[in-house]
Order: sequence, then C-alpha cells, then structure tokens
Amino acid sequence: MTQHKLRNPQLRTCAFLWRVGRYCLMAAGLCLLPSCTAPRGPLVITDPDPSIKIPAMEKAAREKDFKAIPQLIKELDNDDSAVRMYANQALEAITGVRTGYRYFQDDEHRQPSIALWREWQLKQADTKVSEDVTVTHTENSP
Repeated sequence: MTQHKLRNPQLRTCAFLWRVGRYCLMAAGLCLLPSCTAPRGPLVITDPDPSIKIPAMEKAAREKDFKAIPQLIKELDNDDSAVRMYANQALEAITGVRTGYRYFQDDEHRQPSIALWREWQLKQADTKVSEDVTVTHTENSP
C-alpha cells in the first residue's frame, strides 16, 4: 500500500498535528476510564453486595476482628458460594479453629460444621462472662 505524500509543508504539519492530537485524546480517555466507576460505600460484612462484603471479610481476617465473628457465622449459610468461602477463611484466620466446613457442599452437609461454629461462639461468650464475673468479684473484695 502506498502512502499519499503531501507536497505542501503546511498540509504535512497539519496532518502531523491531527495524528498527534488524536493519539493524545485517546490516551487521555484511557486515563479517565478508571474514574468512571460508582463510589463504593464502607466495607461492612452486612452489606448484601458481595463486592463489598468479601473485601470486608478479608479486612476482618487481617485485623483479627473478633466482633465480626457472629456475622461471619451467619454468612456460612449465604446463597453465594464465594461469600461462604471467604466467611470460612476469615473465621479460621481470626480464631485459628477449623471445623471441617466445606463451602461447596450442599446445605444439608454444611449444617453440622455451622453448628460447631455456633457452639464455639457460645463457649467463647460463656468464657467471657465468667472472666468478667471473676474480675468484678476480685475488684470488690475487701
């Protein structure tokens, strides 16, 4: 394919500037594409959107957030298998406990492991209450 050569220097300059300008506009457009997303709300595990819920679970696991445990246990029953997987991983990371939970199993086969997590949570609550009673009792002793 042969290129048409412009003989007029002004036309050549104009054509060159047109090409450069076109590429600059395309590059600027590509740079602006990432800013075209909707703003994200705060990362909370209770959010129904998995794209917010899952990063919140990862954050809870990283920070060893024990306050997130009740909601993480609820998420083990979630319809979305990815949410269940991240909930289990977060629980294991926070507590160091494994119950044999398998996120990919059907609801019936997941229930025994979920029951173990609920039992673990109750034991932790009982331990916390007994520790609080002991501390209060020793502080008020004569």
